[in-house]
Amino acid sequence: RLYRRHAVCFSFQSRWSWQPRGRHPASSLSCCLGVLVSFAGEIHAARSVSKTTTSGLQPFVSPTGAIGQIGEDDIEIEVAPTPRWPSGEGAETEVALVKAYPGMSGSGLEALICDGIRGVVVEGFGVLNVPETLLPAIKGAIDRGVAVVVASHALTEGGLDQGPESHRLLYDLGAVGSYGLSPGKAWVALMVGLARKDGSDQELRTWFRSISPR
Repeated sequence: RLYRRHAVCFSFQSRWSWQPRGRHPASSLSCCLGVLVSFAGEIHAARSVSKTTTSGLQPFVSPTGAIGQIGEDDIEIEVAPTPRWPSGEGAETEVALVKAYPGMSGSGLEALICDGIRGVVVEGFGVLNVPETLLPAIKGAIDRGVAVVVASHALTEGGLDQGPESHRLLYDLGAVGSYGLSPGKAWVALMVGLARKDGSDQELRTWFRSISPR
């Protein structure tokens, strides 16, 4: 559970609750919604929320907005329940997270491959873009059976099967888009996915689509 400036993360499946200033967030309306983040009267789904500032009054943002509100006397949930994410028990830990930057070489990724990683999330930029100079290392990783997921520090939607021509190139190589998950969340999702799937690009695309926040 995370506390930071009166923020709180809670899961209604666990029947755990927190009482901010006398109000009780536990509600039958939130059953089966998974882990939620509550701050400043708003409720966000953990899978889609991002903290965008450390000083603003509304630091937590979701691409489609908050899913509910906490009022003085009641709680309003404005979305239908979504499937709960599978447990992370037995997750594959040999998964790396690499931040891309313009002009970077693939030497760092190649070193991780030599260390025996099973998967890697590449944090690109914009709409799942990565430096062209990194493509040979990505191809080499996939050829050696390493699962490659491309995410972005920007808020995105969908995978590599849509969008510009550069997406098609990554898709054809066997890379998988994060389908709206941030790099950190995609990293966790890949660890869990590799423990439950065969590691193929098709299996992982299906996995990431099933847990996509949007």
